[in-house]
Amino acid sequence: MARPKEFERDDALRAGVEVFWRKGFAPTTTEDLTRAMGIGRQSFYDTFGDKRQCFLDALRAYSRHEIGEQVALLCRTSPPLAALRLLLQSAITCTPERKGAGCLAMNAAVEFGATDEEVGAILQADAAILQDAVIRRLADAKTDGSLPDTLDVEQAARMVLCTRMGLVLGAKTGQPAAQLQQTIDFTLEQLTRR
Repeated sequence: MARPKEFERDDALRAGVEVFWRKGFAPTTTEDLTRAMGIGRQSFYDTFGDKRQCFLDALRAYSRHEIGEQVALLCRTSPPLAALRLLLQSAITCTPERKGAGCLAMNAAVEFGATDEEVGAILQADAAILQDAVIRRLADAKTDGSLPDTLDVEQAARMVLCTRMGLVLGAKTGQPAAQLQQTIDFTLEQLTRR
């Protein structure tokens, strides 16, 4: 009779997220993962299959959490432009233990590019969810008069999200926070131009 698992899959997966976030996919070894998760090699394989499947599960879990947080931030913050500012600022605000880590999804996009369909599908699905939320807040800002009636909210949403990606990368590579904040200010000024 097989021994029952003596660990929580979600806890182990969170530990895996941390390892992949810190090291990336390629440099991470199964030993790195089992050590961080506090489980044996066989338990790892029985639970996750292999390193790649563990990475995909970790990326899905990370993305689901992060996109949920970002959409919630956009929805609960008023006025709409303040919500967009907070979304952009969240890209450059990190805790000391996260300094230089960037974003697991961005790190995966850089590491895999367009070479991995499964990674791409996860990232594209999550990007679409966030883009829809940004479009809604931009439309709200048009309705309340904060943005010009002529603004194309879909194009503006793409600009906001591309700027956010650049901010994540800038924060990861150590650009001064003041410069990143100026980028946020400039982006929002461009949106409100009449």
